[in-house]
Amino acid sequence: MKILVAVIAFNEERNIEKTILDLKNNNFGFDVVLVDNGSRDNTVAIAHDMGVPAISHCINSGGSGGTLKTYMIYGYRNNYDIICQFDGDGQHIASELPKIVEPVQKNEADYVIGSRYINKEGFQSSALRRVGIKLFSNIA
Repeated sequence: MKILVAVIAFNEERNIEKTILDLKNNNFGFDVVLVDNGSRDNTVAIAHDMGVPAISHCINSGGSGGTLKTYMIYGYRNNYDIICQFDGDGQHIASELPKIVEPVQKNEADYVIGSRYINKEGFQSSALRRVGIKLFSNIA
């Protein structure tokens, strides 16, 4: 199956190199594209220097809706079977991608959502952000 990893970024010049290196060092045969959400820093130039193509929004779309549409259209036009969203800020771990892709490859799921909070390891958001997540989860 043809698999795309869409790296979403907005002004991530401090983190994008580390994120791309993680994807390259844990290469499972997936293609990578940067979806730049209107960055005004060197995020796109760094990705290009590392051999990663980029699709840039001329302005920040203000949320994930714009970037999601962008990589879905890109994936459709380029005949990808599976598309994974991967954040450009270093909070996702490339070595975990096979666990997310596998259920789709086996026709056990149409989509999979991973969570970095289950094992309480690796990147953890701030206490304030976790309170907000809990609050909005309860509201939803």
